[in-house]
Amino acid sequence: MLTLERDCLRITETVYQSILRDLGGQPLECGGILGADQSGVVSAWYFDRTGKSSHNSYKPDVIAINRVLQEEWQPSGIYMLGIAHSHTAGKNVPSCGDIHYGIRILEALDTTDTFYLPILELSETRQTLFAFILYKNSQEQYQCRQITCQISCSKRHM
Repeated sequence: MLTLERDCLRITETVYQSILRDLGGQPLECGGILGADQSGVVSAWYFDRTGKSSHNSYKPDVIAINRVLQEEWQPSGIYMLGIAHSHTAGKNVPSCGDIHYGIRILEALDTTDTFYLPILELSETRQTLFAFILYKNSQEQYQCRQITCQISCSKRHM
């Protein structure tokens, strides 16, 4: 089981730029999944082009995502560690629905005890990625809190 750093989302420059490009060029509430190998550095990104978006929700295409996980990521040693999606300006935190969905995914995963929920806040003039982590605290209750985002140099991207 992967145990991830709980104070920092470590992500490659390539994946970071892909998230900005993919989500920034779409209507709000689009998303995708984040992946990493045993290092815990997010080095894989799958943009969910077939997910459903509305003005206030993103519903992943679970069939497409499961196919990517089973056929591409798992054979390559890549584990799903989170879901990133976009919000409008002024809404730079996960919604209650985002957190509940993240908890359901985390409970289903047997590969990690933490789950990232980054939000890309979009405004007319900029894009800002806010990193959040979801995990069980010492009282066995789920906790979601903001963490820092550290961008590292690496070329891996899927």
